[in-house]
Amino acid sequence: RRPSIVDRLQRRLVSASDGVIAVSQHVASNVVNRHSLQNKSVGVIPNSVDVTRFRPDIDGSDLKREWRVGSSPMVLYLGRWDHFKGLTYLLEAFEEVVRIVPDAKLVLVGWGVLRETLMGMTRRLGLSSSVRLVERLPEEHVPKAYAASDVFVYPSLLEGFGIALLEAMATARPCVGTAAGAIPEIVSNGETGVLVPPRDAHGLSEAISTMLSDSSLARRFGLAGRRRVELEFTPDIMARKTLNFYKKLLD
Repeated sequence: RRPSIVDRLQRRLVSASDGVIAVSQHVASNVVNRHSLQNKSVGVIPNSVDVTRFRPDIDGSDLKREWRVGSSPMVLYLGRWDHFKGLTYLLEAFEEVVRIVPDAKLVLVGWGVLRETLMGMTRRLGLSSSVRLVERLPEEHVPKAYAASDVFVYPSLLEGFGIALLEAMATARPCVGTAAGAIPEIVSNGETGVLVPPRDAHGLSEAISTMLSDSSLARRFGLAGRRRVELEFTPDIMARKTLNFYKKLLD
């Protein structure tokens, strides 16, 4: 295909720069390969999350009432409703989940082009009483959405980073995701959550069902995720790495 304006602009900016910062090793590798970088300094500096805003002690019970979840176990996805996010596979997986955990609820918080597709698929799979679609949650309520959940799920087919995973981990929620793009750089499989292959609805179902059925395992993963964010993904750490990268270029 012909390069887009964005592609051409990116190529010119990269070629004119002394260094490039990528938010993940996955992105860094793509940049190096795409632009045939030889002597460029490429630094990997992950995104960060405010651990004072996203905390394990937040109360999300008012959102559970608003979403008619009640005391049922709740699985949350938060992000764009787009094709590469793998949400159709998540709905297929949840059809299996409710056979194992009948009162489980899936809340999809976001926006995007798949709205009608997701609504139609929910009806077709008989999940209308088990799935909630919540559009454009106010920013101040986002931490409470994570707090309201028992499991956070991120079924992307490709991903440059996935900051929602950091937010969920900072709120001490176990994560179920796909081993796609940069996600394995954030979620440690078997330690802070479970990773399955992309497009694997059955694998997603098994992982989600396990998290909902084993509260001690879910709690262990959640606490380990919080610790990892505190050690690796805070704004102070991100700022220090950025400053060190600038110093390296100046030297």
